[in-house]
Amino acid sequence: MSSGFQYKPMGFDASNVVLHYFNSVQNSSGGSAPTIGAGGRNSTSALIFTVPTGSTNPLSRAIKTLPVNLATGFQPFAMIYNALPSSGEIIFLELRDAGTTQLDFRLQTDGRIRLTRAGTTLATSTFITAPNIYYHCEPGFTINDSTGALDFKINENSILAAPLTGIDTKNTANAYITEFALCAVLVGANILTAVTIKFDDVGTRDDSYSGDFRVREQLPTGTGDVDNGVPGGSAAQPDTRRSVDETPPNDDVDWAGLVNVGDKFLLTFAAISTSEEVLCVGLAERATKSAAGTGKYKSVVKIGGTEYLGAVEKAPSNGSWAYLEEVQMFSPATGGSTPYTAAEVNGAQFGAEKTA
Repeated sequence: MSSGFQYKPMGFDASNVVLHYFNSVQNSSGGSAPTIGAGGRNSTSALIFTVPTGSTNPLSRAIKTLPVNLATGFQPFAMIYNALPSSGEIIFLELRDAGTTQLDFRLQTDGRIRLTRAGTTLATSTFITAPNIYYHCEPGFTINDSTGALDFKINENSILAAPLTGIDTKNTANAYITEFALCAVLVGANILTAVTIKFDDVGTRDDSYSGDFRVREQLPTGTGDVDNGVPGGSAAQPDTRRSVDETPPNDDVDWAGLVNVGDKFLLTFAAISTSEEVLCVGLAERATKSAAGTGKYKSVVKIGGTEYLGAVEKAPSNGSWAYLEEVQMFSPATGGSTPYTAAEVNGAQFGAEKTA
């Protein structure tokens, strides 16, 4: 593997605020703004879009900026919809270069999926989807104007007669994407029945297909071996764990601060099934600084009695709460050579240490 997941995988369970996951939202022309609520897989939450009746070309998008320009990639997600569009087609995923679409994927009135280069048909699926079924979807792509490639897998099988190679997948001047949008964009006439589309278990990879997977977003359930956190906020709590276990995060209401270099806190989390294969562990603290000047920290993981600092030194903004994300594809206990095991995750403590 190379860098694998490029950003925090999304499961929509730690917060119901769309902008806690995405960089921006677009909603116009009669569209219905995306929300997070019930309806995810495994009785979890989902990102929800609705295409209403009575509006011409309604659109709604949730846009995520990638940390790297991605020329070749894989975009896994789970999707379910309640009804087929009675007319036109619904774009549900866009792979974009700074706001301009390179590739998009469209649900047809017959349940097939049309793959396009910004509207120019590249392929239409032989597989026919149906309402009220959760599908694990995973397009794989290479952006190039002559050697481009494209496939779309559902439940780990290609839905095309054959994967596309040696094609033009580049619509902008650049042979890469910088962002993706989960969306509900109606192209065509008004529809007779409102269509609701739900997404769950979203990720991005640069190295290979994932296959079906589940994103677990877990809040701490206990205090670990060290707690140098200083509780604060308008409703300060007795310890760090109770300061950081709200969903959605309540920011200035209660928080735990790290004051001195070397201060840290460790937290424990609910166990996962020991039969699960762990693709990666995402560390996503929501943090801010209380004043201007230097203030940095690193994520810390304690496994088997040994503490491991994360590779990324994180620098929160003064007075502005934000998620500072780090994804560990491999266990630090093995020198970063093999993935975490479920037993390691269950025995680990996760937290943060002030480094500057």
